Amino acid sequence: MRDILRKVGALLAPDRLLLCSAVVFMLAAAAAELAIPHFVTTAVFAAAKERSEAAFRHNLAGLGVATAAYAGCAAIRGWLFSLVNTNLLQRLRSQLFWRLICQPVSFFDSTETAQLTSRLAADCSVISRLFATSINVALRNSLQVIGGALYLWRLSPIMTATTAGVAAVLVLVATAYGSFTRRTQRIYQDALASSNAVAEEGFSLSRLIRSFGSEAGTAERYDRTLGVLRRISIRQGVAYAMYVAGNNFLYNCTRLATLAVGGAAAVAGTVGAEQLTAFMFYTEFLASALLSVCDQWGPIMEAVGASERVMSFLDAPPAPQMSAGRIPGAAAPVPAPAPAAAAAAEAPGAEAQPKRDGVLRRLFASSGKTAAGASGGGDALSWTVNLAGVEFSYPSRPDSKALDGVTLTIPGGKLTALVGLSGSGKSTLVALIQRLYDPSAGAVLLDGTDVREMDAAWFRRRVGFVSQDPRLFSMTVAENIGYGCPDVTQADVERAAGLANAHDFISALPQGYATPVTDKLLSGGQRQRIAIARALVRDPPLLILDEATSALDAESEAAVQSALDRAMRTDGRTVIVIAHRLSTVRGADQTVVMDKGRVAEVGTHQQLMQRGGIYAALVRRQSGAVLDQERDLAPHERQLGERQPGGGGDRGAGAGDPSAGGSASGGGAGLGSGEEQTQGPDSLPQWKQQQRLRVEHDPA
Repeated sequence: MRDILRKVGALLAPDRLLLCSAVVFMLAAAAAELAIPHFVTTAVFAAAKERSEAAFRHNLAGLGVATAAYAGCAAIRGWLFSLVNTNLLQRLRSQLFWRLICQPVSFFDSTETAQLTSRLAADCSVISRLFATSINVALRNSLQVIGGALYLWRLSPIMTATTAGVAAVLVLVATAYGSFTRRTQRIYQDALASSNAVAEEGFSLSRLIRSFGSEAGTAERYDRTLGVLRRISIRQGVAYAMYVAGNNFLYNCTRLATLAVGGAAAVAGTVGAEQLTAFMFYTEFLASALLSVCDQWGPIMEAVGASERVMSFLDAPPAPQMSAGRIPGAAAPVPAPAPAAAAAAEAPGAEAQPKRDGVLRRLFASSGKTAAGASGGGDALSWTVNLAGVEFSYPSRPDSKALDGVTLTIPGGKLTALVGLSGSGKSTLVALIQRLYDPSAGAVLLDGTDVREMDAAWFRRRVGFVSQDPRLFSMTVAENIGYGCPDVTQADVERAAGLANAHDFISALPQGYATPVTDKLLSGGQRQRIAIARALVRDPPLLILDEATSALDAESEAAVQSALDRAMRTDGRTVIVIAHRLSTVRGADQTVVMDKGRVAEVGTHQQLMQRGGIYAALVRRQSGAVLDQERDLAPHERQLGERQPGGGGDRGAGAGDPSAGGSASGGGAGLGSGEEQTQGPDSLPQWKQQQRLRVEHDPA
C-alpha cells in the first residue's frame, strides 16, 4: 500500500497546487459541517428554554452561514478533485502504455493483448477512482470523525470513551472486510482480463468461427469465463452483506451506548439536557462519518488489489533491445539511457509528453538521417551481416533451441535467400538480425560490430522489413507509409509509393494519401504494396522480406513482385529473403538452407541442385506438388496427352531443376533474376518421366 501511494504521489506531483487547494477546501467544508449540529442545538435551546429571540436569531444566522459555507466549499472541493483525477488517469494510462510498449518482444509473445488493454482501461479507472472518490470521501469523513471526537471529549470524556469502544469494533470489521476484498478483487481483475481476451479473440476471428459453424462453442467458452466472474462476485456479495449487517448493527449500538451512559448521567444530574442533546447530535454525526470511512475502506482495498499488477508494470525495465549505443562511423557514441526509463523518470503524463518526444527525437536524430535518402553515420558500411556461433531459445520454450550454433556470413550488397521447412529457424534468424531478440550465445555482427553495442534507433532506422502478413495502423495512408520516419516529407512518401507500385491506387482512393486506413478499405495486395512503400521510404541499406507474396492472388502477386524486384535491384543494398516458393529466389547470390535450427547448406541455386541435398529435395517436392495436379485431368484430356509426343527424359528439362523450367509455382521472374521460366510438363508421358526421376532421387 505504501509503495502504491508513493508511485501515485509521483503521478500527482505536477498537480500539487490543485491538490493543496482541494485539501484546503476540504478542511473548510469539514469545519463548516462540524458547526452545523452545534448551531442546531443552541438554536433549539435558545428558543425552547431561554426564550431569547436575539440568541435564537444569532444561532439561526450562524446555521445559515455554516450551511452555505459547507455547500460552496464542498462544490469547489469536488471540482478540484475531479480535475486532479482526470490528470491522474491520463498520466497513469500514458505512462503504463509507454512502459508496456517498451517491453521486450518476448513479453508480448507470452501476454494476451486483451489482458494489457484491460490493465489500461479497467485497472487504471479503478486506481483513479481510488483517489477521486474513495480517498477523497474517506479523508473528508476522517476529518469529521476527528473534529467530532474532539467536540465530544469537551462535552463528556466518559460518554466519548463509550462511543470510542463501539467505534473500534466498527473499524476492526471494516479492516477484515477490506483485506478480503483486496484479495478477491485481484482475482476478479485477472478473471476479467481472461474473459476480455476470449471476447476479443471471438470478434477478431469471427470469419473463422462462421466458417466452422462454431458460434455456439465460442459463446459457451465465453460463458465459462463469465461463470468464473459470477462465482467471484457471489462471494464478494455474501461478504458485503455480512459487512453491511455488522456495520449497521454497530452503528446503532453507538446510539444505544451513548444514550444509556448519557441518560444515566442526566438522571444523576451530572449533565444537563442541552449537553446531552448536543452529545447525541455529535455522536450521530461521528458515527455516520465513521461508517462512511469504513464503507470506503472496501473500495480502497479493491483498488489496491487492481493496482498491484499495474504498478508492477510501471516498475518493469525497458527492453535492452531499445538501448542507446555506438553509431558505426560516427565521431562519438550516443550518451543516453534507455528511452523508456528516461521518459518515465522525468514525467509520466501530459507534461511528460514534450520530454518524451524530446527523447525520441534525440534517438531519431542520432540516426543521422530524418527523411528518406538522408545520410548519416555509418554510410560507409558494407552492411555485411555475420552470425558467429549463434544459439537462441524462446523464453516460452527455454529447453528447445530455435537456433543451434549458427555461423553464417550474409554478404553486403547481395541477395541472400533463407529457405527450409517450417520451424527450421528462418524467421528466428531474421528476428535476431533485426534485434527483436538477443542471442542466448554467440553474436550477430554488422561489419564486425556486435549489434548489441549499436544504437538501437540508428540501426532500426536503416532496416526495412516486409512480412507476409502486412499490418497497417488506423492512420492515413501517408502516415502508414511514413511510419517510423518523423521528418519524412510528402514527396518522400509518394516516391516510395511509386517504387512500390502503389501510387496509382492510392491516388484513386476517396482522399488520396489522406484516406484513413480501415479493415475493409484495401485488398491484400494493396496492403502489401503499402507495407513495401513503408520499408522503402527510409531507403534502407538492409532490406528483409518474409515471403511477401505467399498469400496473394496471381494479379496482386505480379504487382507486388514487380515492386520487390525494383527494390532489390538497388545498388549496394543488402537483401535477405525468406522464401517458401523456391522459384522466386533462383537468382539469389546466396541461398542458405536451414534445418532444425542449423545451417545445412549454403550456395547458389545451381550449386545446391548439383549437390543433391535438402535444397534439391525441396525443389523436387515443390515441382512435384504442381505436377500432381495432372492426375485430375478428365479422361479425354488424359488420352489426348498420351497421344502427344513424349517429352524426353533429360532431367535438366524436368521438375528436378526449376532453372530449366520445371517450376510452375510462380507467374513472374524470380527475385533479382532476369531468367525466363518455361512451361511445366504438357503431356502425360513427360509427367511420368518426371515422377520416375522424383522417386529415384527422393524415395520418401
